[in-house]
Amino acid sequence: MGQASQRESDRLQAILRLRVIIGYLGEQAQFDWWPTGFYTASSPAFLNPVFARTTALAQYHGVKEAARRVCDEHIGVGRVFHLFRLPETLEQSLFEVLQDPATVVAAHQAIGSRATALDALQSICKVQGPVQEGPLQIGTAADLDDNAWLAAAAGCYHAAFAQGVRSYPYLVDRA
Repeated sequence: MGQASQRESDRLQAILRLRVIIGYLGEQAQFDWWPTGFYTASSPAFLNPVFARTTALAQYHGVKEAARRVCDEHIGVGRVFHLFRLPETLEQSLFEVLQDPATVVAAHQAIGSRATALDALQSICKVQGPVQEGPLQIGTAADLDDNAWLAAAAGCYHAAFAQGVRSYPYLVDRA
């Protein structure tokens, strides 16, 4: 794998990891931002009969869709992007990466518990971002080519969880 394609793979895996961490922390059993329980201990019992070989992937897609809906309600749709709604080409690349079961398992390693997930989130953001209730612009669509937006989004989410507010970081498409 070339250096450029390795960078792209690392970027996609970082997005997936952050989606899983925020998806998990946003669930009812953690901070209750969306009304789901895909990552509860009992979830596999319900998912395994239908998704025996892809339970973790089903959990990911379920929580991603729930988080996308909540973020869309607060941020809006159109010329904006957020962690759970990215440009179509990026979403397609993420879908392709998710076809590898090892990638799915790796993305889920940080969510063993609330404390583990918060520690993983802290390691992504390095420092807490600004805290603000509601939507918070953290950049433009041009920033999606760099991983700095992931650290900024992680910082906003971490600060929001720590302060007990709901903040929704997003990027604006200036095209």
